[in-house]
Amino acid sequence: GSTLVEYGELLKDDPAWAKRAKAFSAKVKDLVTWLDSSRFALSGSGAKVTYHDACHLAHAQGITAEPRELVKAKSGGELVELAESDLCCGSAGSYNLTEPKMASCLQKRKVQNIIDSGAEVVVTTNPGCLLQIQAGLRKAGAHHIRALHIADYLLEAGTADD
Repeated sequence: GSTLVEYGELLKDDPAWAKRAKAFSAKVKDLVTWLDSSRFALSGSGAKVTYHDACHLAHAQGITAEPRELVKAKSGGELVELAESDLCCGSAGSYNLTEPKMASCLQKRKVQNIIDSGAEVVVTTNPGCLLQIQAGLRKAGAHHIRALHIADYLLEAGTADD
């Protein structure tokens, strides 16, 4: 995730790697910044969709608009903003393993916000967040809400226009 775009900075003082790391980081792009939402036809499934900001994308890279534009394009404009969308879900890499009590509190809060949104689908960009949210929805008995990675959501919702 976000560390890939930081290699240039992390290795700037290493003469053997600085130049290559900077060149590599300049080429790295997250899927949501690479895809163009205008290429997706409005399919409008009718399902209410919400979006969870993954920390690696929102906080570390400052990317919040692009995933929403993609979700909005594929949902037919049915994006419901999630309360505290940028609040950590409790996964945070290995945080849910090293700090399970706090991770559980964050998970419950995130899941309650998802339930309160009235959404039938929650989309995120991070596999760790996806697993954490799916587990939380199961624990809460919210089986009517689906959690999907944005790539799966876009694929399921249809294909890009040619």
